[in-house]
Amino acid sequence: MGAKPPVADERPLGAVLVGGHSVRMGQDKATLPYDGKTLAESAADRLAPLTKEVVFVGSSRRPWPGRQLLDIAPGRGPLAGLAAALREGDVLVMACDLPHVPRRFIEELLATEDGLDGALYLGRAAGIQPLAALYRQSALAVAEATVSSDRPSMEAFVSQINVRRLDDQDLARLGLDATIFTNVNHPDDYRRLVGAEGNHA
Repeated sequence: MGAKPPVADERPLGAVLVGGHSVRMGQDKATLPYDGKTLAESAADRLAPLTKEVVFVGSSRRPWPGRQLLDIAPGRGPLAGLAAALREGDVLVMACDLPHVPRRFIEELLATEDGLDGALYLGRAAGIQPLAALYRQSALAVAEATVSSDRPSMEAFVSQINVRRLDDQDLARLGLDATIFTNVNHPDDYRRLVGAEGNHA
């Protein structure tokens, strides 16, 4: 008997968004040191065990340790990067400035039933969090159309697709709370992050 054909890896693509302008930070936050690496590489490490490949999405010119995808329409925000990744299949997306999102939450996203276009947090404590989420390729056409629209935002995109909405009760069930979505936008945010890292060393 011949060898069995290899089974296709059906896990989603991991996509780390690195293309933001980082205006409030004053420098490219994707490249800021954290946990012995960069913020972007830390996000990639969290996605890697749960995805078939991690790519870095955006216009950053840094030589990232992995394949890079360019936004489908430069200057149109993170949705243009997500759309580029969705052209390759289902996507677990993580913004580089969300260092506290843990594996437990990512695994919960992956447990979303078939037939939905994805899953994300939408709750009272932290609003909508579309940049730490699962999106399926079934949402690609809507993503591309929204990027070309007058409102190319993640929120506009999410409002048009059928997603599972995790809330604060879901976080509590996982032993988590909305502080996992604390992001790093300003220099003070980064100083607090590095200070907490040093306290735990």
